[in-house]
Amino acid sequence: MALISLRCLLDIARRLSTRPAQDLEMLQKIDQYPAFTVLLLFLSTAAIAGVVEEAAFRGYIQEPIEKRLGPKFAILFTSSLFCLAHYRPAAIDPVPWIIFLPAYFAVGVALGTLAYLTNSIVIGVICHALIDAAAFLRYWHWGVPPSLWKVGLDRSFWLDTIVLIVFGLQTFWAFARLKRIRSRLLLASHNQ
Repeated sequence: MALISLRCLLDIARRLSTRPAQDLEMLQKIDQYPAFTVLLLFLSTAAIAGVVEEAAFRGYIQEPIEKRLGPKFAILFTSSLFCLAHYRPAAIDPVPWIIFLPAYFAVGVALGTLAYLTNSIVIGVICHALIDAAAFLRYWHWGVPPSLWKVGLDRSFWLDTIVLIVFGLQTFWAFARLKRIRSRLLLASHNQ
């Protein structure tokens, strides 16, 4: 649920940018390579990003801060770093990237919360890799969606918005349930 809602949030942020494709120039250059090679490149890039970023942000940075300052501060701090790590100051026009920062922050909070509630980065690695792979494959196959500033609020935008809301609400419900399960497991382990 988080995976789907976060992918929609990132797609909406991309469409709100005045330059939605400015970081995806490589999509125009890959047609010269065999499709299978491109597919493997995208999937391996998504997997590497999932493993490296989740290990770094949620494992290496967040977990020690959780132990010292608590999970809320650790998740917010790590999400801020995650957000800043995704900012692209070398972009042609960095101003449109400001739109992406809240979306990346939300991704950081969701993945940080997931890591805290499960006491593992494994599910976060899988979600992160799938979020990235879905974007690569979508933009490669259908192209980068146009900016809303050029085409207005189209059907694709409304569909992404509805899916974001529905799956986002279900994500909050699932995280609340996961928190209750975590509390019960911690209570049971303390009682033994």
